[in-house]
Amino acid sequence: MPYYRGRTSELWNHFEPVEGDKAKCGYCSIKLSTAGGSLNNLKRHLLARHPTVTINWKESNQQRELPHAEHDIQTISISTISSSSPNVAQTSSVLTPIPSSGASEYFQQLPNRLHAQTRMTDFVQQSRPISVTKKKQYDEQLAKMIVKRYYPFAIVEDPEFKKFLNLLNPSYTLPSRKTISNNIIPRLYESSKNDVQRLIDQTIAVCLTTDCWTSNENTSFMATTAHFFDIDTQLKSFCLDCTEFDERHTGDNISEKLITTMRNWNISHKVTAIVSDNAANVTSAIQKTKYRQVSCFAHTLNLAVQNGLKHISPITQKVKSIVEYFKRSHHALAKLYATQDQMNLPKLKLTQDVVTRWNSTFDMLQRFVKVKDAINSTLAVLQANVEILTPEEWIIVEKASVVLEIFYEVTKEICGDQYVTLSSVLIFTGVILESMKMYEQDISLPIEIHEMVSTLKQQTLTRLKPLEDNDLVTQAALLDPRYKKLAFLNIICSVQIEGVNNSHNENLQQSDESNTTRSSLLWKSFDEQYNRQKASHNPQAASIIEVDKYLNEPILNRHENPLTWWNSRKSQYPRLYNLVLKRLCIIATSVPCERLFSKAGMTLTDQRNRIKPSKASQILFLNQNL
Repeated sequence: MPYYRGRTSELWNHFEPVEGDKAKCGYCSIKLSTAGGSLNNLKRHLLARHPTVTINWKESNQQRELPHAEHDIQTISISTISSSSPNVAQTSSVLTPIPSSGASEYFQQLPNRLHAQTRMTDFVQQSRPISVTKKKQYDEQLAKMIVKRYYPFAIVEDPEFKKFLNLLNPSYTLPSRKTISNNIIPRLYESSKNDVQRLIDQTIAVCLTTDCWTSNENTSFMATTAHFFDIDTQLKSFCLDCTEFDERHTGDNISEKLITTMRNWNISHKVTAIVSDNAANVTSAIQKTKYRQVSCFAHTLNLAVQNGLKHISPITQKVKSIVEYFKRSHHALAKLYATQDQMNLPKLKLTQDVVTRWNSTFDMLQRFVKVKDAINSTLAVLQANVEILTPEEWIIVEKASVVLEIFYEVTKEICGDQYVTLSSVLIFTGVILESMKMYEQDISLPIEIHEMVSTLKQQTLTRLKPLEDNDLVTQAALLDPRYKKLAFLNIICSVQIEGVNNSHNENLQQSDESNTTRSSLLWKSFDEQYNRQKASHNPQAASIIEVDKYLNEPILNRHENPLTWWNSRKSQYPRLYNLVLKRLCIIATSVPCERLFSKAGMTLTDQRNRIKPSKASQILFLNQNL
């Protein structure tokens, strides 16, 4: 591209030079030619396609400001000097005292007075134009604040917000909400998307999670998140797509959407697994894509718990009714808090059970037990028309909260996306089974709790035990230096080092033989020695030695980071490290999509129901990835 005096034109704040003699628009990504050295076509593009963009911020700032001296000269408009009062000059707007030396001498000295030394207060308070680069930084930070904190675009029109910014920097002019929506956010979206793409291009393996969601306006969205390691072996999580999905939620349509997303990000050859819930249509869609599926561990665990809770459902319904009574009645709730104060108990709110929230039943029962004395006392005083629990039912609630605690802890631990989780699945499954066996042997538990424990154990064996046959799970556990063989109980795990197999060796041998045949007498002796040396080096044997050496190393403390361990030894175990990048990037749950939809619920509220799905997709992408 020609040299434009260091590209000082303000048009380059809206375009990015690409391909030598072209410029890429920061808003719509259209590429325009600059081969002739003129930037007029860039300006015409902004005026035609992005009319709300302000090209020259300096002129707009200078038009708003007038120098103090010029302002003073304009306001002093002399109309007449009264002969009866020689010491006073009468003007159309002000009365200016004149010294005794006379009016003519005063007005001759007026320019020097106006250009006298500036006071410090005038220097601090005056409005100085800001640079275009600084203006762009302010605008982008304002847009980031809006998308990250769920503010409406109309905040830029709020009078008090304008006053506040004017006190901070009088030179800064707020962009309009149309400018933020149509120009700044699309520019940020393109920039963030390019940053994510650069990171994805550097990795060799990507794990995806996917799910669907419907907003309050009955608009359906489908989300896809990506999880992979960067060059420093740090686990990265990004939103790839969260767009409107107005097709029927069939397996064919979902699979087509997934394939399109992978093609758009150029990761079709890098996907190692897709994590999702157990919905039949999503499972069918992943099977049609020919990729490996990993069922969401937290979702599967929640299904097992819901089946176990059926044995105490009459009691949990009673608890829900009492909680609803305190939620509905302000007088009852105030009395409950007063009772807690009288009993010197911490002021705790009751928690309601929500069907769509994992562990919400445990939260409700545990909080109910903590506030037991205050609840019984308050209900007795108020004589409320609500069915209270019997002593036997209180015992069942207390024991149920103890049994369910292990499921709560496992769900809380497995739902992270910033650390390795798939390798812990076998460990957590074994811990749950051991806990259920212990409760089965406790003869002091009520019959309802024994039945619940038996069902929880059976559900765990049915739903979670098959994970031991999944080679993705077993290899992830073996490659975690915190667990290694400790994660297995009578399980055979095979780790295949990719790129080392018999067919590969046979191909090398055939290639060597053909080269020897074609070689001249000059190189025949050397080629024979080379083949003998090559035969003595067995890549498969080297891989076995590498695995044995890794397994013989001391087990890492479970509080330490296994990724840091692998990053420091990637040159020592190059084959295993290559497999680590493909297995430990797989997360155990589809919680990242659930978190994204929670943010979507705070973005598409009843007060912001006019946001178009395409704009909402950009906002959610920035909210997740910035």
